[in-house]
Amino acid sequence: MKKLALFCIFTAISAMIPQSSFAYYAENWEIKNFHSEISINNDGKVEITENILADFTNEVHKGLGRSIPYKYTGLETVNAKLDFVSATDEKGFSWNNDIYRENGYLNIDMYEPSGKTLNSEAMFIPKYTAKKVIGFFEEHDEFYWNVNGTEWVVPIQKLTAKISLPKSFSKDELKTTCYTGEYGSTEQNCKTSFPDNQTVNFETTKPLNPYENLTIVIGMPKGTITPPSTFSQIIDFLLNNFGIFFAIFTLIGMFLLWYQRGRDNQEVSNTIMPHYTPPKDLSPAETGTLMDEKLDPRDITSTIIDFAIKGFLRINELEKKGIIFKNEDYEFELIKEYPETVKPFEKIILSAIFPTNQAGQKTKLSDLKNKFYAHLPKIEKSVMEQLVKDDHFPRNPSTVRRFYAIIGGIVLALPIFFGEILVLVLNMSMISIAGFGASGLIIIIFGMKMPRKSKKGTQTYYHLKGLFEYIDTAEKDRMHFQESQNIMFEKLLPYAMAFGLIKKWTKVFDGLIKNPPSWYHTNRTWGNNGFTMVYFADKLSSIGDKFSQNITSRPGGKGGDGAWSGGSGFGGGFSGGGFGGGGGRGL
Repeated sequence: MKKLALFCIFTAISAMIPQSSFAYYAENWEIKNFHSEISINNDGKVEITENILADFTNEVHKGLGRSIPYKYTGLETVNAKLDFVSATDEKGFSWNNDIYRENGYLNIDMYEPSGKTLNSEAMFIPKYTAKKVIGFFEEHDEFYWNVNGTEWVVPIQKLTAKISLPKSFSKDELKTTCYTGEYGSTEQNCKTSFPDNQTVNFETTKPLNPYENLTIVIGMPKGTITPPSTFSQIIDFLLNNFGIFFAIFTLIGMFLLWYQRGRDNQEVSNTIMPHYTPPKDLSPAETGTLMDEKLDPRDITSTIIDFAIKGFLRINELEKKGIIFKNEDYEFELIKEYPETVKPFEKIILSAIFPTNQAGQKTKLSDLKNKFYAHLPKIEKSVMEQLVKDDHFPRNPSTVRRFYAIIGGIVLALPIFFGEILVLVLNMSMISIAGFGASGLIIIIFGMKMPRKSKKGTQTYYHLKGLFEYIDTAEKDRMHFQESQNIMFEKLLPYAMAFGLIKKWTKVFDGLIKNPPSWYHTNRTWGNNGFTMVYFADKLSSIGDKFSQNITSRPGGKGGDGAWSGGSGFGGGFSGGGFGGGGGRGL
């Protein structure tokens, strides 16, 4: 097993190292002359006839194998649609041919019908056609072609190419260039000539070594070649980049799954009616959690406010003088022991602040920093379990989200950590690989919406929406009857905190409530005009913000022709950057 693991690691690393880092495989024969005659039709079809004069004097072979890529993988996958026509010698006699497609290549094996070996010069003339190899740009139509390819294992002494254009052009109407060398090279040991108005010739100016190629580029006036229809381009794009279908199918599947199992109970009317009181036996923290199906820091803060109003604790405002600024802090003082009958999550919150549950115990808000966070998972789990127990959710929303996050994360990790393997093994384009990643994101996004409420939970939700609307739209005139009795304000204050409406709710009572509540104490004066609810609203908001910061803070927070780019050969071209190419070997 250890040897197997080491072999797998070595193989994976080797696949990531460029080909040029290894010694090339070579054979001891050569190509005396490689001449390619290419005819471009105005419908975009290209006919290629290669005349390959192989010299097997120094190394005997049965024939010649020619491999031409038809699948080009880069940002997207493009299929050149190669079709074999024939393979003969210079006299027109057919070689025995084995034609097969493998790993994105059209392979043409040509050998003696009698099976005898070749030990001298031999001419191989493979013919094939190519479609969808024309580039359509804003200002021109382009033929970008690797004449021989960067995968030949032997040298080529001379290489020429004759290109017949679909119609006559003046020299000024055409743009031409060429590149030579190994894959990625921008050397130009080649020349171009124009024997007539419908022909362009290319020729290397020095022999090509093994794995060296001639790439040619011809730019023709826009409209020379009839482009494929938009519909056919879309179909080809989808078929060649099949990974997109993973994202499409995942989107459809997750939508159907959400529609069937992720929506709240549909038997309950979604009409929102005003409510002036919270649901019975539902704490402020539970209401905040039920509203957005997750536990927020302000939900925990609402529990502190709730127990302060009930007389179990007092909030003391502290002021520490700094060198330049005054630092504000708060102290929680336990006035009387909280009962054992409190809900489990409330007990966790209170015991995290008052571990001994003894009257008189004091804890500064700043002392919770880098400590309280350790209790958050238990608090969240307890709140969710309580809501499930009370039949507001059929399943824990956090568990549901976590499940889909794990599944989506695994799918998302495939292209991130194994993208190169997918390219090498499955010959997938970057767009196809991105389809996998998009599938993972779709699962995660829909997973956030998959928790659903039960019938009771849905009814409670719309009750809370009515209470939310009441608190959010409360006006001073409607609260005037509370001027003499501080009942409505304190009764709904924790819920306003859980809803994120603490400032809005508190400021409504400005001028109606004249004195600060008994559970909030400060040694400072309230200002020139005495106590105001506007000022108190700012204090409560400050408590909520600082509490959220402190309870969540943590310590130390801290290959070959197949890589076609699909771009133009002008300005950014290179040897091996076009269609065609490939290579060959002795059989």
